[in-house]
Parts: sequence; C-alpha cells; structure tokens
Amino acid sequence: MKKKSTEREVESSPTWEELEAFARQGVQRLLQRVVIWETLVIAEQRFQRLNAPELLLEVAEGTVYVDGRRVKHAHEGEKKKAAA
Repeated sequence: MKKKSTEREVESSPTWEELEAFARQGVQRLLQRVVIWETLVIAEQRFQRLNAPELLLEVAEGTVYVDGRRVKHAHEGEKKKAAA
C-alpha cells in the first residue's frame, strides 16, 4: 500500500520579471485600444456624410460647391483661357 502524501506542492510565487511582463502586455493592449479609439474619433470628425453622390464626378473634375451651390464649374476657366 502506498502512503498518501499530505504535502501539497507549493506553487512558486511569480517573479518580478513575470509580473512586469504581464503588466507590460496589459498596458500594450490598452494602448492599442486607445489608438484605435482615437483614430475612429478623428475619422468621425473629419469625414462627413455625402448627401449628393451624383455630384462626386463633378467635384473630382474641379467643380467647386459652397453650401450646396455650384460656385465655379471646372470648365469655366478653360473657356476663358480659350477666348483670350
């Protein structure tokens, strides 16, 4: 018959290096989340909803709109140069 051991194995307490590594990983994860959050907040502030996607081609060609009204058409400058 085997003797039952009443002694339990004592878990060694973590070393300072292990605790430091654990804390560093947590801080890195937190900083990653903060960077992602700040990026989303900046993107939300800078990008506006496009209310008239059909005008996107004109804007890409150089037409200027202010408060939803056409101020300058892209081809107006070319017509003036050709007439001169």
